[in-house]
Amino acid sequence: QPWNRVTIGLALDALRQDAPLAPGSPGGMCEFRASLMKAFLFKLYVASWKDDASTMPAAASGLDAADLSADDATGPNRREPSTSAQYHRLQRDSGTNAISSTALGQELTHASAEMQTTGEAHYIDDIPLPPNTGHAALVLSTKARAIVKAVDAAPALSMDG
Repeated sequence: QPWNRVTIGLALDALRQDAPLAPGSPGGMCEFRASLMKAFLFKLYVASWKDDASTMPAAASGLDAADLSADDATGPNRREPSTSAQYHRLQRDSGTNAISSTALGQELTHASAEMQTTGEAHYIDDIPLPPNTGHAALVLSTKARAIVKAVDAAPALSMDG
């Protein structure tokens, strides 16, 4: 099929079906992650059109100026990396004016703060699962204070693993 607005619409629909992120998926932030997948696919579409713009005018591709800005590293959506600072008041001894050696009552930078803010931190979802990892799921009752008389494990037992 030609690479155009219709094709990208079909690709976005296929992405939604092939990579569903149900609420409660491991890692959380499902809506954000789904939006991010769509944004990357659309950015690929715009970037590939820009690479071969000579074969199809922007109007024929269905792209407008706002769409084209998705791949513009110098355009209005570009911003410098964020920076921040954290200031601490040092506790001084009132008699000697020396800086107190105790941490009690003083702000301390968390040990992992720098790695988290720079994207270098590793999280449990970043670690590959070892072979034969067991999985469990909590199944809650739909009835308050009910007594479970039986559990049908057949669907679970029929699964691979």
